[in-house]
Amino acid sequence: MKALVPVLVVGGGVLAVLGYGAYRSTQPSAKETASHAAIVRDRSDSTTSGCPAIGGLAGECLRSGQTGRFSTIIALATGDRRSNDEPVEFARLSQVRWSSVRDGRSSADRRDAALIAELVSRCERSGTTDRSPIYLAIRRALEELHALGCREENRCILHVQSDLSENAEPGLRKALLGDKDAFLPAPIENRGIRVHVCGTAETSGPTDGKGKVVSERRTRGARRADITPDVWRKVFTAPELVTFEPHCPKVAPVGGQEPKVLMAR
Repeated sequence: MKALVPVLVVGGGVLAVLGYGAYRSTQPSAKETASHAAIVRDRSDSTTSGCPAIGGLAGECLRSGQTGRFSTIIALATGDRRSNDEPVEFARLSQVRWSSVRDGRSSADRRDAALIAELVSRCERSGTTDRSPIYLAIRRALEELHALGCREENRCILHVQSDLSENAEPGLRKALLGDKDAFLPAPIENRGIRVHVCGTAETSGPTDGKGKVVSERRTRGARRADITPDVWRKVFTAPELVTFEPHCPKVAPVGGQEPKVLMAR
């Protein structure tokens, strides 16, 4: 029986080493910082870019060259009255092993296409609403990225698909309509995280649920196009990291199966 003791000790040590090795394989090394991304979908009925834009933005994340095997993608949809305006998470992809030389290009493309297709499918199931609590969705998404440890060295990014027609925050809504005395909400902490907003020109105004536009907002023009980014920059602590793009990249099915990214630019 005593002869078994060293064997058991050695065996236990081997298992501990193997277990630690398995754990370390799921953690970034000191020299490898994890880059994360979040995507916010504006579910309001005034936004026309829709779920194909979510697929397009996911494609940009996958092809950016900055995501690695320890990266996480979080996808949130803006809230409504049922969620008390809080955004709803419809996807979280953790420790995804992105494209690598060992995978082969075709294998990586198939994996990326399947991931994009799943995100678009989940997005479509989230539906639409007449609410636009965009500010709160952006704030929660940035909080998620900060919780993942995002700092400047991580090169994290938040993609926002929206026409930015906020209607849940009264002060922000008034400012977007041109009220210079409107009281804006507290700036959102985004230091170290880039914020990319697309789809600002992809809007039709609110509808009545039957496709008829019943907008109470003023007609857009050059002045409104200037006001919108100017106002939104004021609600970020690092406005220099915020960019705006009128149209989002989209995905379209190829051969009825895998989606193909259609770049907006």
